[in-house]
Amino acid sequence: MHVFPYSPRPHARAKDFPNQVDGITKRFRVNEMLNLNREMALSYRRKFLNKSLEVLVERAEGGIAFGHSENYLQVSFPSAAENNELIRVKIVEADYPVSIGKEQADV
Repeated sequence: MHVFPYSPRPHARAKDFPNQVDGITKRFRVNEMLNLNREMALSYRRKFLNKSLEVLVERAEGGIAFGHSENYLQVSFPSAAENNELIRVKIVEADYPVSIGKEQADV
């Protein structure tokens, strides 16, 4: 979800519309939407808790790998993996924006 408050721009027809929303209301509504986004994102991530997913390592440093799963979860996990490796990872903590995983042994 991408959330941002409307702000008038020169030459935009909307700047002349009646009933403009005040700044306090805009900020409140943006925060409400961001909170809803977080709740929805966590709910989605919890569906994969204790599930094994394939993660593409996009960055690895200090023994921690970071990447995305095939269903677009951002995951970090302890690993000696290198960039561009596909690693099977069990999701052990569903969090937002990054869930925590544990590398699974090859089967």
